[in-house]
Amino acid sequence: MIERDGELREALRKWQTPDAPALLDERVWRSFQANRRLSNRWKRWALIAAGIALAVGLAGALLRHPGQDSGGPARHREPELATTLSAAGYVPLDEGRIITTTGSTGAN
Repeated sequence: MIERDGELREALRKWQTPDAPALLDERVWRSFQANRRLSNRWKRWALIAAGIALAVGLAGALLRHPGQDSGGPARHREPELATTLSAAGYVPLDEGRIITTTGSTGAN
């Protein structure tokens, strides 16, 4: 195994990579620019679509629940609910008692 490692190191030292073609940098740069332009177009259309969706959603929400400052009457109003608490008719227990416990309830 040690002999093979030595042979491999020697082969790697002698190995030379071929030179890159002269126009490689230019081709890579052109490809990068073309992809960047395409990406910018998609971003622009995505922003426009998001703006339209937001505007439609906002308009729908305003038409569904008009504010009081809108000048027009509301089409549908939910009835207002009021809750009250009354002690009328309360009768205390004759022999009521309160039981308090401390510590474990026995359940494991």
